[in-house]
Amino acid sequence: MLHLLASGPSRMVFEHLRNNFHLEDLASGFPQLFQLCFHITQGHNPPQITRVLGAAYLLAMTKPLGGISPIAVGETLYRLISRALCLQFHETFTTHFPPH
Repeated sequence: MLHLLASGPSRMVFEHLRNNFHLEDLASGFPQLFQLCFHITQGHNPPQITRVLGAAYLLAMTKPLGGISPIAVGETLYRLISRALCLQFHETFTTHFPPH
């Protein structure tokens, strides 16, 4: 099975979350991961944690026809939380930011 891994500055990947929170058994690990993510979204974090979650690797990828594309790979936990929030507020975002 091919795994596409893109780690953020901490080097954590989604497999780490799955394995450490035992996400194959949703009843055992998911509540703890949910509580961690919920706590982070409430903004009650020390500034050091906020800086770490907002960190990203910056890569310069060469375009086939010339030029450079800047690519940022953010922290894995931050990407997970961002995706969940986008899914939750999809309708609101679509209302305010309609497709072109």
